[in-house]
Amino acid sequence: SSTHNNGYESKTVNTDGWAAAMSAWSALFCSIVLIRCFLHAWLSIRDMAKHLKEMYKEVGKRVWAVYRAENVVMKEKISELRRWAKDNVSIM
Repeated sequence: SSTHNNGYESKTVNTDGWAAAMSAWSALFCSIVLIRCFLHAWLSIRDMAKHLKEMYKEVGKRVWAVYRAENVVMKEKISELRRWAKDNVSIM
C-alpha cells in the first residue's frame, strides 16, 4: 500500500466516475475504496432512462429513494434497485 504525507493513507474517495480519475486514485492508494458521486451516477442513469419514456419517472423515483435511504439500508436499497432494473428495464 502506498503511503504519502507522513504515513497518511486515504481509505475512500468520492469521484465523478471518470476512468482517468479513478485510475489515478487507485495508483496513489492501493487499497482505496472509490465511491462514485451520486449526482454523476444519476446523470448517467438519467441519460439512459430518457430513451425509456414510459419508465423514466419510475426509474427516477427508485433511484432517488436510494439516495434518501439511511446509510445502514443504502446497500440493500441499491441491491433492490439493481434487481428491479434487471427485471423491468431493457436498454435497446
